[in-house]
Amino acid sequence: MSTTQHNVRQRLKTETAEAHKRLDTMMSSRGPFDSADNYRWYLTGMHALHRHCQRSTRWVESHIGLEPRESELCRLIEADLTTIGKPLALPAGDDLATSGGQQNEIDISSRWAQAYVIEGSAIGASFMIRGARTQLAADVGCAYLTQLASDAKLRWPKFVAALNSADIDGDTAVAAASSVFENAYEIFS
Repeated sequence: MSTTQHNVRQRLKTETAEAHKRLDTMMSSRGPFDSADNYRWYLTGMHALHRHCQRSTRWVESHIGLEPRESELCRLIEADLTTIGKPLALPAGDDLATSGGQQNEIDISSRWAQAYVIEGSAIGASFMIRGARTQLAADVGCAYLTQLASDAKLRWPKFVAALNSADIDGDTAVAAASSVFENAYEIFS
C-alpha cells in the first residue's frame, strides 16, 4: 500500500522513534565531545553512515533539486579528524565521489527513508554544534557539524515537502529507516 498522503514524515518519525531514541541515548552517554577519542569515534561513525546511505541521498538530492553534499561532508569529517591528529584511514582509491555506496539495488521507498535519516541528522547537528564549540579545544575542527547544521535550515523543509508528496510504500520506508538506525547503532557500538 502506497503512502502518498502528507503523513509520510510523521509516520517515519513515529514508527522509528524507539530506534532513534536508542541511538541518541547511546550517543549521549558516550559524550562525543568529552575527549579527542570520543570525537574521533563520533566523526568516524558519521563518515561510515554517510557512505552507507550515499546512493540514496544522492538520488533524492537529484530528484528534488537539492545541492549534492555527501562528498563534501565526508571531506569535512576527514579534515576535522586531521585537526585532532587522528586522520581517517581509507583504502587507496576509496573516493566517495566515485564509489557506489550500497552495492545492492534499492527501491524508491527505501531511498527516501535512508535520505530521511541522513537529512534528519542535520537537525541534530543544529543542537550538537553548540556542545562541540563549548567542549572541544579551540583548535579542533567543527567544520562538519557547522556545515551540516547550516544546511538544515534550507534543506529540511524542502526535503519534507518532497517526501510527503512522493509515492512511497510506507511499510517499506519504515523498515528501511529502522534499518539505518540499527546500522548506525552497530557502527557506533
